[in-house]
Amino acid sequence: MRTASNSPITVHYYLRDKDSESKTPVVMFVRYAKNTVKHSIGLTVIPIKEWNAAKERVIKSYPASHEVNLGLKNKQTEVIRLFTKFQNEESRNPTAYEMKELLRQSPIISKVDSSETEVDKRKHLFGFIEWYLKECEQDLAAKKGTAITRGTIVSYKQAFRSLKEFKEKYYKNRPFDYEHIDAAFYTNFKKFLTSQYASNTVGKRLKVIKMFLLSAQSFGYLHNFNSREFRGVTERTQAVALTNDEVNNLFEFDLSGNPRLERVRDLFIVGVRTGLRFSDYSNIKPEHINLAADEISICQKKTQEVVTIPIHRQVRAILAKYDGKTANSLPVGMSNQKMNEYLKELGEVAGFTEPFETKRTTGGRTQVSTQPKYQLLTTHTARRTFATIEYLEKMPIDVIREITGHKSERSFLEYIKIPRKEKTDIMRNAWKEREEAEKREAKVLPLNEAM
Repeated sequence: MRTASNSPITVHYYLRDKDSESKTPVVMFVRYAKNTVKHSIGLTVIPIKEWNAAKERVIKSYPASHEVNLGLKNKQTEVIRLFTKFQNEESRNPTAYEMKELLRQSPIISKVDSSETEVDKRKHLFGFIEWYLKECEQDLAAKKGTAITRGTIVSYKQAFRSLKEFKEKYYKNRPFDYEHIDAAFYTNFKKFLTSQYASNTVGKRLKVIKMFLLSAQSFGYLHNFNSREFRGVTERTQAVALTNDEVNNLFEFDLSGNPRLERVRDLFIVGVRTGLRFSDYSNIKPEHINLAADEISICQKKTQEVVTIPIHRQVRAILAKYDGKTANSLPVGMSNQKMNEYLKELGEVAGFTEPFETKRTTGGRTQVSTQPKYQLLTTHTARRTFATIEYLEKMPIDVIREITGHKSERSFLEYIKIPRKEKTDIMRNAWKEREEAEKREAKVLPLNEAM
């Protein structure tokens, strides 16, 4: 199809792989002047069985062939309309980039053909991931009791976006599908992520993509996938935890002149003394609190597992303080972002100024910086503080893990943050106990040595 405007333009449809024995994408080729712009229209066909190359249309036996072919014609007409409109308004031809943007933004051209079923789409990697995300969002909306949260879906979409960016950089207009998932893909994708993100972000993105691929494998779309090639990437976090003395001092700190920080402090203490995640300790409802049994029982949002925690004396005091003032007798919650912002202000006011060295690897380079402790306070510090304090107070690790949800002792020990001074004191006390034991043993000499 051509136009008789300032510069002739042709719009044709070609198959990405005309020799393929399975479905292959139909690609629109727009040519004018010395430019060739390719655009995927979301339609896939089996070359021999479903496509007439001479007419550049699907054959009559293709599902809803009349509607599909009419859509192909309408897309061609729309391309010419957009091209002509640009010429008339700008008195020049669009650049290849400008033309590609016109195609991408057009709802007529970029609309995926409705005749391609969900099952057809899942036969391609990106189509499967899009379907998977849609299922997750439907489960969340229906509140089916899964462990999927809005934050989880956001992390899934971030990983998918990184995969699409990788495809654009390394494959551009070449096909990228299940058959390209191998050890080389893992190496290149990890290198791509490492050049932009911190190590733990790289690890999280790889973990999500691995999950997508394992799911596709379970549906029979991905073959010969070796999940062991997708090794994790982690860097021990430089997060902080407060000491028990710091928590007690914070609890007693006079904030009567600053109601906003007083509310933040009280909510944070609830997190510290329950070990719950922010999404849970900021949403405790009256029915979760059993004063008669002196415990809080709540179904955790992330894991959908019920956990029961005894009410700590400080939480009991906070409940009494807000009794009759709020529905749950606890401080009113706020957004995670606001809480994080206010916690740093609270920490500075409370005097948490101890210098703290942090390390962060981004783009393959490790950066070391020193910040005051209050700058590192977040809503999650409460949970980490709980785990660290209870560990140092000799509470059995299995009991703490029951609340924190850590699957192994190793992951739990990596999670807690024992302050440097505490480690020094532990070592000093251990040596002291050993010396005292050696002295006691020296006083009780064996009979043959005494003679």
